[in-house]
Amino acid sequence: MKVYGYTRVYTDKQSDSLASQESLIQDYFERMKKLGDLPEEAEFGGSFADEDKSGSTPLFERPAGYEMLKVIRPGDHIIVAKHDRAFRCMMDACTTIKQLQNQDVELHLINLGINPGTPIGKFVFHVMSAFAELEVEFIRERIREALAHRKRTGRPVNQSTPIGY
Repeated sequence: MKVYGYTRVYTDKQSDSLASQESLIQDYFERMKKLGDLPEEAEFGGSFADEDKSGSTPLFERPAGYEMLKVIRPGDHIIVAKHDRAFRCMMDACTTIKQLQNQDVELHLINLGINPGTPIGKFVFHVMSAFAELEVEFIRERIREALAHRKRTGRPVNQSTPIGY
């Protein structure tokens, strides 16, 4: 049985976040082994990291997520430091958790401290997935408003300064 970690950052400027997530995953793995929540023979199979990838892209359609999907086997575990690093779309969260359960793969979400395989865990997982998607929609709305304001005031709306500005 193997345990894998999954990390994601949206921009390459968040490389510290990648290291931070990896550290949380390693610590969690060691703690779970000491507590006996993972079998003694469980070994850490490494982490899969998606860089410069939006959380709105389904987990298994991201490059590292797809690679992880190819190596997981029944009985394996996946550890994610933060729920929103894996899911920003409720539909993806629901279909992915169902797929993992059908494959007999357990998902650990460190920041939520829940097991999506239990009724209460599943409920909390769905609610948090809805909040993660809502947060993405708020971010998009703020960006649209900021760009519209820049256009109205004649300011540049991209990285390049317009000719003659």
